[in-house]
Amino acid sequence: MLAQVMAKSGQSTRLKSKPLTQMVYDRILGEIINGEITTNDIITEGRLVQELGVSKSPVREALITLCNENVLRSVPRAGYRVVQIMSREIEDLIETRRVLELALLERSFPLLTEEKITQLRLYLEEADELEMNRYLTVHERWQVNTNFHLLLASFAGNRWLSNLLEQTLRTSARASTQYFLHGDDRKLRTKEGNHPMLVAALTQRDFKAARECLLHDIADIMK
Repeated sequence: MLAQVMAKSGQSTRLKSKPLTQMVYDRILGEIINGEITTNDIITEGRLVQELGVSKSPVREALITLCNENVLRSVPRAGYRVVQIMSREIEDLIETRRVLELALLERSFPLLTEEKITQLRLYLEEADELEMNRYLTVHERWQVNTNFHLLLASFAGNRWLSNLLEQTLRTSARASTQYFLHGDDRKLRTKEGNHPMLVAALTQRDFKAARECLLHDIADIMK
């Protein structure tokens, strides 16, 4: 299950279904979230073409998509620069997550079946195993974290809210790298997070406890 969900991570709905374009998009976004590309760096089309060994077309498409998503901005006669997320936007991101995820949880809670809760439990088990077997980058840990939330959100059956949540989580990953993690990704680790307690609360059909776990998880990641 983890492999299937991870495979979908970071795939923008605005990207054309071209593997090379997706590869370039994922590479750039991953380097930004890992802190390898900062707001001080200039990204050029020529550098990406040379490093990735691909043609200009998929590189240009990926760069345009990232600009449309406000991840990059074009710098005339220079290249592309990472858009700085302002510190005042952090609380807006947290509030957006609260509104979206609590609404999705409230909608999905009456629809939860043992099968769906088992999906969440198996996802966490596979994530734990993945973390034990190899080092995960910050971007990969965000993928694991994000897709747990998207899996839970999917049970509500509202793809529009789920899409908004995915966009918000992607921006939160960038904000977290800029302001909070500073190379310390323990908050993103499955065993050290709120996810197991959330799944336990759902198993016990305790909406209040599940809600509190979700709120703690949203707040903790941005400290």
